[in-house]
This record gives sequence, C-alpha cells and structure tokens, in this order.
Amino acid sequence: MYFDVEDDGVDHEFLHVVSRELFAFSSNFEGAYGIRSVPTHTEDGIPIRKIYVTNLPPETTRTELFGVFAQYGFIKSCWLRMGDKGPNRTPTPTYAFVTFSNPADAHKALQAPYHEKTLRGRSLRISPADSWHQPAEDADGRVQWRPSGQRGEEPPPSVPTEEVEQDKENPQQDVNANAEGNNDDINVSIVNEVEEVENDSNDMEGYGILDVLNPDCLSHIMSYVPLRDLIRSERVSKRWQMMVQEFIVGIRIYKTSWWQHIPVTLTTAVLRRVLQRVGSSLVRLHIDHNWSALNDRTAHTVGKFCPNLEELKIVGMHTKNWNPLVYGCKNLKKLIFVSCNKLTDSSLVHIVKSDSPIEYLTIANNTHVTGLFLNGSNIRKLNALSFYNCCSLQGAVLTAAIDAMPNLTTLKLDVCPVTMWKIVPLILKKLTKLEELSLSEYTSGDAYFKPYDNESFCEALDNLKELKILNLSKNIYITNAVLKQVARSCPKLTSLNVSSCNSQKNLQNLGMYFFS
Repeated sequence: MYFDVEDDGVDHEFLHVVSRELFAFSSNFEGAYGIRSVPTHTEDGIPIRKIYVTNLPPETTRTELFGVFAQYGFIKSCWLRMGDKGPNRTPTPTYAFVTFSNPADAHKALQAPYHEKTLRGRSLRISPADSWHQPAEDADGRVQWRPSGQRGEEPPPSVPTEEVEQDKENPQQDVNANAEGNNDDINVSIVNEVEEVENDSNDMEGYGILDVLNPDCLSHIMSYVPLRDLIRSERVSKRWQMMVQEFIVGIRIYKTSWWQHIPVTLTTAVLRRVLQRVGSSLVRLHIDHNWSALNDRTAHTVGKFCPNLEELKIVGMHTKNWNPLVYGCKNLKKLIFVSCNKLTDSSLVHIVKSDSPIEYLTIANNTHVTGLFLNGSNIRKLNALSFYNCCSLQGAVLTAAIDAMPNLTTLKLDVCPVTMWKIVPLILKKLTKLEELSLSEYTSGDAYFKPYDNESFCEALDNLKELKILNLSKNIYITNAVLKQVARSCPKLTSLNVSSCNSQKNLQNLGMYFFS
C-alpha cells in the first residue's frame, strides 16, 4: 500500500486475521451442534445476505462454490479473491464472498452443519460479512444491487491477505485505468479498516463521541487529521463514514506536501486515487511533493478528477504535456510552474489559447521557455504574467506578444537576463493599464562596464498612471532620477520596494535612496 501504517510494536494485521478466523471457526463449531443462533442482521441493522468464506482449497473455482452453497437458496453472486500473481507464482484463492438474494437463505447457510460445507476434503469457514459489504437497501426495502458492469466485490478491509503492490505503471496503464472507470476500487488500495471499539459500559451503550460533538466541532477536529488517516478510518461504522465523506466533500485546498513526511514516492497512480476522493470539491491544488515520480498522465488525471479547480501549482515536475488541463478544468484561472525543467513553449501553447480560462500565469526557474508561446494567440483573458529566473526569455518576443494582451494588469520580470532591461521600456509603453510591476534582482556585473541609460525607462514610467504596486528591489539600474520619475508619474502608487538597490556611481555603498 502506498500509505504505511505507523508501527506501534503490535502486529494489528495478524490480530485481525486471528480474530476473524477464530470467529469463523467458532461459528461453524457451534452451528454444528446447535449451541448458538446466527444473527440475521448486522450491528447496523442491515439484513445479512452476504457471507464471508475462508479456508479455501488451492484450486477452488467459482463453480465449485456455487455447488456448495446453491443448496441453501438462490445465489446472486459469487466473488473469489485470488492471491499474488507473478512469473513464478500460481495464483491461489484466499477468500470469497457469496451473496444470496434472500437473507433467509444466507441465514440457513450460516446455520448449516459444518460437514455440509466442505470442498475438496476441506471444511470451509464462513461468517457474516460486515455492514460495509452487505447490499444496501433503500427506504422502500428494495435492494440496491451493484451494476453488472462493475466489479463484483471489494476485499474485506480487516483481512490483510496481501499487500497492495506499489504502483509501477507506465502511461499506457494509466490510460486503461482511467478509461475503464475502475473508481470503486480506490478504497481497496488506500484504506485499511480500523476496528470499532465497543463500549462495555451498560449505561453508555450506543453512546459515543458522535453523539457528544456537533458536526462543526468534528469538522474542526478532522482538519488536524491527515487525509490518509481519515480515509483509513472510514469503515469504522456507517455513521462515521458519512461524517468523513461529508468532511471530504468540504475540502477546498489540498497540497501533496502535507504528507511528504511519509517516505512514499508520489506516482501518478497515487495522485489519481487521492483525487478520486477529493478532486471534485477542490478549488486549489498544489503538487509540491518532494519525492515525486509523476508521468505525462498527470495532466489527464488532474483534468478528469478536478473539474472545479481554480488554482494549480506544480513544483519540480518533468512532465511536458499539460494541454489536458484546459479541457478538463474549465474554471482554472491561476497556473504556476516552478522548477519544471521540461516545460517548453510547445507545452504552453494550448494553455494560453484564445478560449483558455487562464488569467494568471507564472513560470519560475526555467531554462527553456522563450516566450514564443504567447505569439499567435489572442490572450484577452490573461491579466497577470510572471517570469522569475527564466534565463532563455527573449525580450523581443515578449514585446511582440504584449499587443495580444490588452487587459494585462500585472507584469513581473524578475531575475531575467540583463538584455531584458533594454526591452522593458518598449514593453511598458504598451501597458497603460498596468497596476502591478516587478523588476527585481537585476544585479549582473555587465552593468559595471556597460551602464545603461535610464532615460527611456523614465519615459515609459510616465505612461503608468494606474500603477499601484512597484517592486524594484536588488536592481542596480535604479537611480535617484528613476525614483523621482516614479513620484511624478504614478499618483496611485501605494507600495514601493527599492530595498538593496546599489548605486552605479558608488558600487561599494549599499542602501536605499529616498526622495521627497
């Protein structure tokens, strides 16, 4: 499994297996001599139609199980769990579920003598399945059978017969997984049942924490519990399951770095299983896990399971294709790429096309993006564009693309090549609606030998009448003349940052220049 259970010194899985097997053995033994009666309903009041069968012979088939239990009534389905598969392994059955149409038939099968339930000379151990696996009933008493197109059963959470192998799938396997729609086995791969602790006190029977705390308090408490633990505890009871699902539906922000302390590699399969549970309600998603091994199917996964996403931040990924985002996330407005080494102009062409919903685009720590993806697209919705430490960014290309962004109100060109400073005045003359401008960390040594004339930059500042936020920190080209021009040309300015600006005339003195 991709979530590791904390080790407290006790082998809980072994205890679960022993408890289940002892119960099944005692049920067969006592049923054979009529000592006890088998209940007809689970502890949650659900009629027992499904029974759990273990101690199967190695070569058991579904047909043989039908033959054993058909004598007690009509069997709706029979599901056989096979063991490990591999080149040197022969898969053997580990347990089975037998579902009867009538609860009375299942009751007869549970009460039948053990010698009637033998297969290949081995006595089968049977017990009622828990409430989670029993077929649900609506208010009118009609059974809600699982559609025939879906998988028949889910493995019982309390029987750890085998650990789910870590996903090592290629992109094609991801395609098949998404195409077939196997969404009902998500709980199988990430959930382990936590046994419900029974209260032995007579005066507190049936009274627990769910009766003491209101939903608001429980939701606040759940916000401090890791999502993986909440999903694992879902099967405690039907009532707790409803509470957890209600909390999951209310999750709006999710960051994969929240569980990066777990030594687990974040694969696309792992991310898909998480987003299958919480993706439909997410508004903000940050894929910033330190140990990530995501493939090119990541964009398909996010686009499929996060239809209401408005903000997406990707950190340190090597995925090239992000086009599926604009097809699945129709409400995506803010997109941030940080340290994505394989991100190129061709990866961003479809993201910023004319019908794209993207309004805020940030690219940081990139060596391939030149700005060509902005040309040829009528990006009227884009109102914020940020580049940070993009050494391949071309000023001439960016200047030509500005004409296609008439509604741009935020522009950040931080830690860009020194040659960009020559192009900045041409860009600013076209952006009369600009409200936020950032030109920080221009500290290249080329300026020591080739100081640039700031007259054109001062003239461009005269067009920024709507500017409210200006960041010029760590910029060696900022002089007193520039600051005076800012004071004259930007009447709506509310924030100005000129920290660590070095004077070109006295390079050894660091400090800030103030003006009145």
